[in-house]
Amino acid sequence: MNYSSMQNQNLFPQCMSMFSAQLQSSVSEQSNVEPAPLSRGNFYALFSQTIEHQGQPVHFDGMTSVSGLKIYKQSHIVIQNSGTYLISYSFTPCQGVTSGDFVGIKVNDNWITTSLQSLSLDEVGIHKTFLFDLMEGQELHMAVQSEKNIILQAGNANANLCLLQVVGRKLSEFCDDAFRPPRRCQ
Repeated sequence: MNYSSMQNQNLFPQCMSMFSAQLQSSVSEQSNVEPAPLSRGNFYALFSQTIEHQGQPVHFDGMTSVSGLKIYKQSHIVIQNSGTYLISYSFTPCQGVTSGDFVGIKVNDNWITTSLQSLSLDEVGIHKTFLFDLMEGQELHMAVQSEKNIILQAGNANANLCLLQVVGRKLSEFCDDAFRPPRRCQ
């Protein structure tokens, strides 16, 4: 998959909608219960911004295909449906990167360690995709850990955060059910 295409905020919602529909279809075939709508959203930053201190959130000025998620402070996304989410982000700094700087996702102000990605000293854009279990009411945001100010240039999406709920409950619970021995009738 070409992750740079996710910076085109007009194309991503179509791909995300197709994937979500296919997933819901396969889940509904597995049971007679109508699945709850899956949460999804694409948040992006087109404006210039300076990230001035360690752990400061990245702010987003646009969003598409948002369902089951809320955003406040232009940076914090509130989960409304518990489950496993496919989380993907891209980040393109234009100035200020030093050795040891990184970007990642925080949940309730704690880093998701699998989300951390070192920033390139030549200020090339980076991307990361991972699965993570999220609970209703949790807040997440993209943040940067840096010794100096990081500057994002206006123009194409300099920061992009995409969330897609892929399982309506935590994946670990889903897998546990799949491997339980069948119950005997009494």
